[in-house]
Amino acid sequence: MSPSRRAPTADEVLLEAESDLRAVSRALEQRSGGLGQNPEGLNLILSVSRQMTRVLNLDQLLDVIMDSVMQLTRAERGFLMLYDTDGILKFRVIRNPQGQIWEGADYQISRTITNRVLESGQPLWVKDASSESQLAQSSSISELKIRSCMCVPLWTSQPSERKIFGLIYIDSQQIQERFSAADLELLNALAAQAAIAIENAQLISDIKRLEEEKRLKLEEENRSLQQIIESKNELLGQSQPMEQVFSLIRRVAGSEVSVLLLG
Repeated sequence: MSPSRRAPTADEVLLEAESDLRAVSRALEQRSGGLGQNPEGLNLILSVSRQMTRVLNLDQLLDVIMDSVMQLTRAERGFLMLYDTDGILKFRVIRNPQGQIWEGADYQISRTITNRVLESGQPLWVKDASSESQLAQSSSISELKIRSCMCVPLWTSQPSERKIFGLIYIDSQQIQERFSAADLELLNALAAQAAIAIENAQLISDIKRLEEEKRLKLEEENRSLQQIIESKNELLGQSQPMEQVFSLIRRVAGSEVSVLLLG
């Protein structure tokens, strides 16, 4: 029988996350190609990487990630989606440059694009949707007047259980704001770091939740035990046999008579 492994603490998970993100940052610094041709974008990714190690709250972390995505790509709209516990892909962060508040059905993106990424597992860049016959026929792309868009997957870090747990999607309706291959490479690099940070933030949150549940359960068990002890003490002291014993003790307390109590 193999020995059981101790669950990591929140601090240990944080240290591991910092180590993972530092490793990704070093790899990015040593990389050439599209990233090297965009020093501003690379510097932003490295800055975000350092910032992500300091943000432990998941909601705050997602905001940091999407603010960085919008700054990096100059997109008009941006969406970060994560699978919930029921396996449903849900919007977690929504961004646009006008600060517009979307409600209900206004949460619209190209499902054609997101489905392609989920099926292939590969990042996708559409330079001009109107010029691609298959995409031009998509009702969502036509209705939203999308000209250029990008979508990248968020992968789990465990090789044995590698799967997509979310997506980052951005688009633009302006032809002059078309994205480039370099933008896609930068976005994919940022997504790789974001995925590590999100996973570890979720794990830290789960550990803290389990620790709190354990603490509350222990407090409840202690209260129940105390109530049982107090209840037994009351029953012992108020029972008829004990009353007779106490009465006998009171009668002989001042005498030299020896008394043997049998119970």
